[in-house]
Amino acid sequence: MSCFEGDGPETYTPSHQLGQLQKALYRSMKARRSLFGLVRWELFSRDKFLMKRTLVANNLESNKRGFQTLERKLDNRLNLEHNLSKLKSKTWLKQVPETLLQKDFLQWFADQHFALEAKLNFSQVRGMKNVIDPATLTLTDFHGKIDDLYTILSALSENKSQWSTYLTTSQIQAITQQPWFAQKLIESLKEDFEALCEFDTLEENLAAVERSVIARLFEHAGQWDEYQLKNLFLNSLSLMWIEHLEIKHPELRMVSSGKMELLESELRDLLLEKQTISEEIILLRAREKVIDDLKFNRLNNRVTYRDLLHQVSKKKKIWPIRKLLNEFEEEVFKVMPCWLASPESVSAIFPMVELFDLVIFDEASQCFAERGIPALYRGKQAVIAGDAMQLRPGDFYMPRWQEEGETHPDAELDSLLDLCSRYLPNVQLRGHYRSKSLELIDFSNRHFYQGKLQLLPDRSIINTQEACLIYEKIEGRWENNVNVPEAGHIALLVSQLLDQHPGKDIGIVTFNAPQQYLILDLLETTLGHIPKTVFVKNIDNVQGDECDLLIFSVGYAPDKKGVVQAQFGSLNQVGGENRLNVAVSRAREKVIVVTSFMPEQLHVESTLNEGPKLLKQYLQFVLDCHNRIFTPTLTSVAAKRNQPYLKDIIRKWAQHKWPEFQLDENQLPSCDLTVQKDNRLLGALLTDDQSYEQSLHAKADHALLPALLELKNWPYLRIHSRNFWQDPDRFYNEIGKFMNQES
Repeated sequence: MSCFEGDGPETYTPSHQLGQLQKALYRSMKARRSLFGLVRWELFSRDKFLMKRTLVANNLESNKRGFQTLERKLDNRLNLEHNLSKLKSKTWLKQVPETLLQKDFLQWFADQHFALEAKLNFSQVRGMKNVIDPATLTLTDFHGKIDDLYTILSALSENKSQWSTYLTTSQIQAITQQPWFAQKLIESLKEDFEALCEFDTLEENLAAVERSVIARLFEHAGQWDEYQLKNLFLNSLSLMWIEHLEIKHPELRMVSSGKMELLESELRDLLLEKQTISEEIILLRAREKVIDDLKFNRLNNRVTYRDLLHQVSKKKKIWPIRKLLNEFEEEVFKVMPCWLASPESVSAIFPMVELFDLVIFDEASQCFAERGIPALYRGKQAVIAGDAMQLRPGDFYMPRWQEEGETHPDAELDSLLDLCSRYLPNVQLRGHYRSKSLELIDFSNRHFYQGKLQLLPDRSIINTQEACLIYEKIEGRWENNVNVPEAGHIALLVSQLLDQHPGKDIGIVTFNAPQQYLILDLLETTLGHIPKTVFVKNIDNVQGDECDLLIFSVGYAPDKKGVVQAQFGSLNQVGGENRLNVAVSRAREKVIVVTSFMPEQLHVESTLNEGPKLLKQYLQFVLDCHNRIFTPTLTSVAAKRNQPYLKDIIRKWAQHKWPEFQLDENQLPSCDLTVQKDNRLLGALLTDDQSYEQSLHAKADHALLPALLELKNWPYLRIHSRNFWQDPDRFYNEIGKFMNQES
């Protein structure tokens, strides 16, 4: 219709002459642009008669305006011819007008519209085309068929209203298609009549909102499937409950907006700033306390600290510290608010009064209760720290008073730690930060701490695939309580380690003092002196030390019959296994066990105490780790709920989508999944599953854990359930991008 707008199309020229007319019009308009061209066109042009005849036919004058109008009409005609050719190419379009009149086209378009509407109306009558095929009928026959069909179906309207009282639409349809279905309904009615009555009663008692919910559920599901409708209802209810919670607590939506990551970063920065500020505040308050409440005499001379300065600076008649504290308690504690002393020193220099706000007792497992109680009495509050799985109190050279017939349970406890654990709240520290590999602490974790210790190993060290527990067997001899070949081997080994790892701390632990002194002598002979980075101690006094590389000298060797006697000094005593725990947990990076026998040569079945038995197990453990046979102790987790956790969904998806990756759980503390590929650990996935639920506070999960992961070279990705059910595809793409990026 746009071709008829404006000047309309040129309608007097036959279609086959349009090309000739267009060229003639172009030549004529070009020639008429100048006076000379106009005269030449009027006198000699072959196009003059064609153009004038066309202008006259279209009621146009032979001037510039007439030629421009003819040009527009010719363009409209060409567009019209082009559209007509496209319409005629459609075989399903019938009787395209051959004229060039606008009214004929309007009528033709109206006819096409009515034809399409009739087609749509006919198609909307379900099953109609199975009875009547318009393509094979004349109009009269078609009308007759419609009238016959209407006569047949006219009675169905009344019948359908009656059927609908007792049957559903799907049942009515099933009966029309499968007549035997009616008999089946009759039989089912007899069997389920009482249940149907109960159902009707229940339906009648439904509230309006309940009916609306059921109708909406059916509308969405499309069928009366009990389990589908139930699951749909529970899912919808859960979504509405979540929406209600998020409206009430908008901060729950932060996990999807990126604000959570910003807050985590801000929290970590604030914690670092708090540590710095706290140190400054403590020092500032300590300085302020020194000059607080200074006293001056009438001459405005300061008298506070004057006598104290005199007593501590005089050269003779020096007071004992105890007397000094008695006389100048307030002034001394203003200047020196923190004291570091042994229990014996506390009893010797401090009066028996509550001098301290807080008393912190470290290594309480090694202190006899009666020696620690006087120190605790001098404080208003107390913190008792210790490890019951490490060294117990020793009285090798000091007598201990014990009354005969003492029956009080407290008198049967040796250490201060055991005594205080009966009366004070107990908190177990589960984080282990010394060792950089799981193997270094796994034995102690398994046999002493019931698998409760959590260690985040250094990823760069784990992926080196180097053994951090080395088993070196030599041909040694045990003579006069020493093993000379083993000591010589250790001296050479230390020399090599100092060359290979300059700057590393090296510790050597022996089972007895003679072997310790022998190694010290050989080190001085081999190295000329003992570096500050090397220490040599026996199993009884190594508690509290740590080192990068630890050499464990077993010392004992088979006798002439090839039998290793299970006599290991203090290790054989009651609680001797604690000494083993101390010795094997000193290393940060590597433990080298130097021994003169294999684990199977040690027969400890008849030993009374656990020390020798655990030693054999430890030697076998080191040998297995040396041969790269190691399975870490898994961290215990709470029982799973009925519904799968997010990490279960992720692992199942990854196994199908990325089979080259392995996703394991419980390998790292507070990390739900670890990503592996080709036996290399790539990173960690943090979800809001059990670990997040059991987290003590936001600081632990959102600040301390990310900082620890970065410190140990662990790339990580935190993912949330809300992002999963909001957009699963984007959720999976994010995880896949993380895994492929780290690989």
